[in-house]
Amino acid sequence: MKGGIPYPIYESYRNLRQREEIVEAHNFCIYTAELIIKFLASLAIGYYLHKRKEKHPSIDKELLSLKRPSLGNWISILRKINTIYGKDEDFPIPSSIFRNRSDLPQIVDAYNHLREYLTKKPSKNTSVSIFEFLETVGTYRNRTLAHGTVTKSLAEKFLKTLQKSISTVMENLDLEAEKRVIYIRRIEVTEDDLYEHYIIDFGEIPPVTVIEPAFITQEKDRKKKDEVYFAIKNEQKETYEPLFRISPFFIYSEREKCFFVLNLSREKEIEFISYATGKRIKPDRLKEKLDGVFSTIEGNSGASIKPPIKITTFPIKPLLIKQSKPPCFIVPIKRGRSISLGNIARNDTKNTISFRFPGISRKHCEIILKENTLLIKDLGSKNGTKLNEKYIEPGFEQVLHDGDKLTIGGVVTFKVRYYKGIWLLEVDHPQIQGFQAMLKEEVVKLLPEVGTKIFLFTDSINLEECGGKGVLKLEGNKICHEGVEANLASIDYIDL
Repeated sequence: MKGGIPYPIYESYRNLRQREEIVEAHNFCIYTAELIIKFLASLAIGYYLHKRKEKHPSIDKELLSLKRPSLGNWISILRKINTIYGKDEDFPIPSSIFRNRSDLPQIVDAYNHLREYLTKKPSKNTSVSIFEFLETVGTYRNRTLAHGTVTKSLAEKFLKTLQKSISTVMENLDLEAEKRVIYIRRIEVTEDDLYEHYIIDFGEIPPVTVIEPAFITQEKDRKKKDEVYFAIKNEQKETYEPLFRISPFFIYSEREKCFFVLNLSREKEIEFISYATGKRIKPDRLKEKLDGVFSTIEGNSGASIKPPIKITTFPIKPLLIKQSKPPCFIVPIKRGRSISLGNIARNDTKNTISFRFPGISRKHCEIILKENTLLIKDLGSKNGTKLNEKYIEPGFEQVLHDGDKLTIGGVVTFKVRYYKGIWLLEVDHPQIQGFQAMLKEEVVKLLPEVGTKIFLFTDSINLEECGGKGVLKLEGNKICHEGVEANLASIDYIDL
């Protein structure tokens, strides 16, 4: 934090100070207050999800209200979590935010002016908390800005008062300097199977892209790429300790170079808004992560709520199911999950399918299954991903259909097939030295000849429809045949 001001809030505050038109400047004061509320609430939610030891139905009920994330819901969540956890030594929000103060006359004055406007009654408070002031700005926002009723005369009436009070709030957030918002932009695996996390540190203005690993963990403590964490920086050792995750409520886009916050659109739909640029996005992957949080809370029976469900590579690796030529693989993929394709780096076998060719990026693309729809997303690869000879835009999902051609890095092409209810990728035009997949604990290296098939395994496969017997089912982390773990490496289950 720079002077106690988190960079995501500084982004909006900087825009506020650059606004000269009266109505626009007035509105940016409100936007900044709204952002401060959401940032503090995101910290509180992240702390709760990480630290929670017992079920708190009242907090869970408030969290589920974020299915329709109105500003009032954010305020209510922040108040509720502070009431229960605010006295914890490691609670991330200073108690001074919630304590009545008479030493902040700009905030007291603004609070009284707003209350008089809202209630049509005199307000003579001599002390007020920062939280109570922000809550009142939220009520004022809902009464005016949300309904498009901000006139120039109204803006002139409140502009100077709001500017002074918001500046005072910024100066008195009192967040500890060593506490940082960080974004994990890259994770590398060492030869010792340790995980090096490379980050952007938003504790400085401008933010710092940290060149050396910010922290190193084992598999069990590995954090998630492209996620935002609240962390402590050890200035002497130049290392970081992540405390908890604040995404998917508060996210960072490396592409847009700004933060986005969960929001309720004018159409009453979930979206993510940047208070720095005004841009709004509605990516499906973030909605799925939110659904993961909500379903975890709804289905929780008292155990600790874990951080949001990860939309990432399913843990089982590809298994060879037919050793005759051309070879055939089965790749487990759950609905709503994804498999990753990329180049081999060091001894990295973390991609579901890893290629050995310089034209393919380490994290090249991913294939996602949603219900019965298959999608492809390029992960910002150097040489791109083509769908039917046209490059797809990185970061955006494209629907795949039976018969489509998918080209990875310009060196290998798959034909997409939909076979009796089963999706599969068939090597159509290989120009590649080889690729590898995991067979139990061994790495199998193959030449992907024409006809090599990769089945995308979901919940089950009725083998009788494919010329076999019985049903293959996904049970936990095992693929089972008639209730027994299937030896897919030696038995031809599917007759092609």
